[in-house]
Amino acid sequence: MSMRVRWLTVLSMFVLGFSISACELEETCDPETDPDCIVDAGTDTTQDQGTQYQSFIYVLVEDKDQAPSGDTPGADVDAVELIKGGTSYYVTEVHTAAFGSERPDGDNENFNNVLGAPEGTCDLNDSDTYDTFVSLGGDGGYFTGSFGTLEEIETGNQIRVHTCTGPASEEWDASVGVGTSISDPNWVLVIVDGIGTATGTVPTLPQIPIN
Repeated sequence: MSMRVRWLTVLSMFVLGFSISACELEETCDPETDPDCIVDAGTDTTQDQGTQYQSFIYVLVEDKDQAPSGDTPGADVDAVELIKGGTSYYVTEVHTAAFGSERPDGDNENFNNVLGAPEGTCDLNDSDTYDTFVSLGGDGGYFTGSFGTLEEIETGNQIRVHTCTGPASEEWDASVGVGTSISDPNWVLVIVDGIGTATGTVPTLPQIPIN
């Protein structure tokens, strides 16, 4: 074979090899399972979707009254408000709830009394106003709720719990979370030892991956 013919043969094989390699680079393949797969970092179409995180959409109010008594034992909650961007949202659904050591009597044992905007009629000496709030029954009493159509709670928003002013012992905590279970470990405290009507700013919320 002449030198010219051998040179043309080598050149043809080089061009063919380049074409095959280019084709492999354009193919969609997995280099971890296909040993013939060639991945070019400049042409890899694999996209990292990133980790997705759960949204904080629930509020938890927990009674801390150690000595509840009377017809309206424990903290008396009229409403819970989420303030974000100058707009107020109120609890529209109660998801989980339980009374503390003392169950209240009458209309104020209805957790749905916390729904909507506060009525502001908390005369504890007037039984006609008992249906505007719920008494949590002392330490251990609680409820979880959500705002609007599951409005998201974000860092820097405010949570305001409207309660009837009672004895100083009627303290309560308010937290925000990603689930409705009282045992969920991801609740974040916003208000600690609240008395009467109090407002707290939502702190920096952690990123909780979706399972």
